[in-house]
Amino acid sequence: MEELVDFCDDPTSDTFNNIAHEIQLMLYNGAQYVLRNDKGDEDISKKISRFYKGSHMSPPQKRGIKALLVGLRLLIRIREETEQIARLKVYTSTQRSPIFSIWYEKDLPLQFFIKQTSKSDINKELLLHLDNAIDYFIDFVWRHNLTINKITIKTDTTKLFYTEDVGVFWGSEDCIKCRKTFKKYGIDCMDRNCDYDLALKKLRKLFLRYHPDKGGDSDIFDLLHQCRERVLDDRCYDNIRHAPE
Repeated sequence: MEELVDFCDDPTSDTFNNIAHEIQLMLYNGAQYVLRNDKGDEDISKKISRFYKGSHMSPPQKRGIKALLVGLRLLIRIREETEQIARLKVYTSTQRSPIFSIWYEKDLPLQFFIKQTSKSDINKELLLHLDNAIDYFIDFVWRHNLTINKITIKTDTTKLFYTEDVGVFWGSEDCIKCRKTFKKYGIDCMDRNCDYDLALKKLRKLFLRYHPDKGGDSDIFDLLHQCRERVLDDRCYDNIRHAPE
């Protein structure tokens, strides 16, 4: 029971994860009772609920929630630095259209408007504080067993301000990084329609430019070689599977 005492003294996700799973489940059920019936310490109950769901999510689901938190904080920063309204759209691995549209008004500190843009359990717009918004999305992902695979932010001029692909791919992080590296150096090979012959021609020119013997950057040269093996030789994208739902 020492781990439970440690959690009571310092209720964090780390101390919660040290508790035996059966005790975690008992704490979670107790927290759900408190939240449903409005009895007891609501703050600690929310933490327990968040920690329990977080500890039982898959790695892609956790990455999706982390990316969403980054996006929400970025919305705040954008709105505080410009008069343009930016909207964050959330996509899952099971739907092409965004499942949520979120925006932030600086007149309401840390408050987010959340609107249903696809099938979800939101029947109207919600106004939630940052902490409650994160709890809501964790609960939504948990209940529907979803994986957030992409978030985008556009300003009111419809210009794409930020995009992040997360969570959707299973065991493919290296492949995604290499494809982004290729894009950085002018090789458009970001989908299954990649022209591998054209990509290889461009890559050969880059090899000449960055070859260490010709005064090039050895780190870039090595990175491009590694990515050639992953993307062009192994065709890693063809083997990517969606994260299990």
